[in-house]
Amino acid sequence: MLTAAEISSAKAGEASAYEAVQRLRPMFLRTRGTAGNAPGGDVFASVDGGPLTAVDALRDVPATNVREIRYLSASDAAQRFGVRAYSGPVILVTQK
Repeated sequence: MLTAAEISSAKAGEASAYEAVQRLRPMFLRTRGTAGNAPGGDVFASVDGGPLTAVDALRDVPATNVREIRYLSASDAAQRFGVRAYSGPVILVTQK
């Protein structure tokens, strides 16, 4: 998990949520192989419990608006978001 305090202390607050993740938790942006027989896929994002979208959408979220960013594995994401999330991990962003 990446918190607002960590983003702020690393002076990543001037950046987008994507850039904060890229700087502080780059492994969140990488797939980790496959889950079961599913092929490896893209990393997805969900902001405030909204629908899954391409992780690049985090470029439109100012890091100063972020309360926390959590990483879900592909299997955890599939349990929460369904089959579409099974192909890759999901980054959950909660705004302030």
